[in-house]
Amino acid sequence: MSTYRKSSGFLEKASDILKENHRRFMESDGFQYFLFRQKWPSFAGELLARESYIAGASGEVLYVQVTNSVWLSQLTMLKAQILEKEGRLPSAVLACVGGGSNAMGMFYHFIPDKDVKLIGCEAAGKGIDTPYHAATIAKGRMGIFHGMKSLFCQNDQGQIDAVYSISAGLDYPGIGPEHAYLHESGRAQYVPVKDDEAVEAFEYLARTEGIICAIESAHAVYHAMQIAPTMSRDDIILICLSGRGDKDVAAIARYKGRDLHE
Repeated sequence: MSTYRKSSGFLEKASDILKENHRRFMESDGFQYFLFRQKWPSFAGELLARESYIAGASGEVLYVQVTNSVWLSQLTMLKAQILEKEGRLPSAVLACVGGGSNAMGMFYHFIPDKDVKLIGCEAAGKGIDTPYHAATIAKGRMGIFHGMKSLFCQNDQGQIDAVYSISAGLDYPGIGPEHAYLHESGRAQYVPVKDDEAVEAFEYLARTEGIICAIESAHAVYHAMQIAPTMSRDDIILICLSGRGDKDVAAIARYKGRDLHE
């Protein structure tokens, strides 16, 4: 067989690698494809290859399954870190919920811990009794969309409805099926938070802590502000700040009637 070309910059070179090896590996017999998979470390480098594998190929597209990531590692360490620092689990874990990926990452390792409340904060927009919201669990119903059976905001004909939120990250008409299950089973609670409430929390966190969080994250901050006075001073509330908010400052200023643009 011909010599395989090595690449140190895998992400930049992957397309070239596939094109030059496409006919030799992808369109040949299974044994050749098996050898291609065996040579994956030569293409990707030993470090990346240890955390990934070739799941399949179609044309010039290579499907790589990643078995680890920095984000996944951080979430895995989260529970261990809170136990190391505080010696106990949090009383509540809060995260904003659009499709629900960041919230599921936060919730996942605490699901078996029944004493830990899991609270997802949905985008209530201008109110869940108006057409301008993206509160799927509060107002949605079962449907199938994007290849999954879950809860979705739908119109009277069962078509996916238009949704709204001040946060582009929460402006999605559905929820991941894992969240639908946690809601149905009662393991997690989901609450709607309106635009003006999220803006209030955004400003509060920036003013008191110097943290400019994403407006999507501010939905969770707002609900934490509501439940904190009802809890003991010894209780721990864990909030996911899912992104930075400098990109949201101008939009929030316009929401408050100020003529500010990026």
